[in-house]
Amino acid sequence: MLSRTIIGLLALTVGLPLLLVAVVVASNPSVSPAILSHIVMGSIMALFLFLMIGEIKRLADTPGHHSD
Repeated sequence: MLSRTIIGLLALTVGLPLLLVAVVVASNPSVSPAILSHIVMGSIMALFLFLMIGEIKRLADTPGHHSD
């Protein structure tokens, strides 16, 4: 399981830029609101891939059933 420090670090590195982009897009009337949805979906997919790869690595590193 991830420690609270790692979870806090992930929240800052993923959440803070996403919030800043939301503010920039919302304050600029010439930017299409659809861009924000693309950024959110991209961030969610990137986070999902990051967590999936971390889980696969954790499962691969656990001692257990290794076929010889």
